[in-house]
Amino acid sequence: MFREFHSLALGYVISSDMKSLEESETQLTDSNHLLERQLNQTAQNLIECREKLPKTSCKGLSSGIHKVEIPRLDPISALCEGDIEGGGWIVIHKRFDGSVNFHRTWTEYRNGFGNKEGEFFIGLENLHRITNSQTYELYVQLEYHNGTFLFASYDNFRIGKESTKYKLESLGEFKGTGYNSMKLNLNAPFSSFDQDNDQWANNCAKYFGAWWHKDCTRA
Repeated sequence: MFREFHSLALGYVISSDMKSLEESETQLTDSNHLLERQLNQTAQNLIECREKLPKTSCKGLSSGIHKVEIPRLDPISALCEGDIEGGGWIVIHKRFDGSVNFHRTWTEYRNGFGNKEGEFFIGLENLHRITNSQTYELYVQLEYHNGTFLFASYDNFRIGKESTKYKLESLGEFKGTGYNSMKLNLNAPFSSFDQDNDQWANNCAKYFGAWWHKDCTRA
């Protein structure tokens, strides 16, 4: 009888342990499902929060006009380019059909002018604050009448504040299919037809347009 009792007791213990194990597995599975749902919800919340955060650049934005909040700058309506060279570009200067007069005063170049759906210039003050908020690359694309495209890029573009006449302070390393013409403008202040800051005896901007002129270089 001792052996029978022992056998029955052992069977009960095994049966009880198996039931506890199954219950533990069920609880663990339920906990995993709950954790997975919570993680998915957290990920979705993060995505929604990120979408609501103000954009501080055009990075990740599609081509078109977007509201961008640059540090130390009021929110601006920026034309973003999302298709060229990986996207993320803030378009600062666009000319293609002659519909906008670029023979403008210093004040107009400081503040910006034109229409972002057509030809425009973003403004020197905006450009100064943008390029001093973080490191920016400048990408210049030129199209000739025969359809030929040339580009030039500089990996550390920055201009100074108005007291420096928005001097072209930095360009960084050049690469491109066009001539490295902007190296001739490095450290030059900006000139307009009504504010001559170049090194020429006359005013380069009157003849070649507003730019970072030294001795009437063109770009």
